[in-house]
Amino acid sequence: TALRKLVALTPSSPEAWYDLAATQAILNQTNESLQSLTRAVELSGQRLAADPAQRDLRQDAATNRSFTFLQSLPEFRQLVAPR
Repeated sequence: TALRKLVALTPSSPEAWYDLAATQAILNQTNESLQSLTRAVELSGQRLAADPAQRDLRQDAATNRSFTFLQSLPEFRQLVAPR
């Protein structure tokens, strides 16, 4: 609930979406987690385009243990694939 409120208050924060996605993944909320992670990766990509020194959440998600349950899904593998 707290992370949903954080996303509502800061919808342009990649970290807020990323943390929500990680929590949803841990709770086995697969579809919700993939949607939140997609938004986090999009926002992170936009931020990286402006400032390459920022954290790359796409790369981080590929190795984050919170997403272990999703790693076998083609949607997840496509989302975290290097660009």
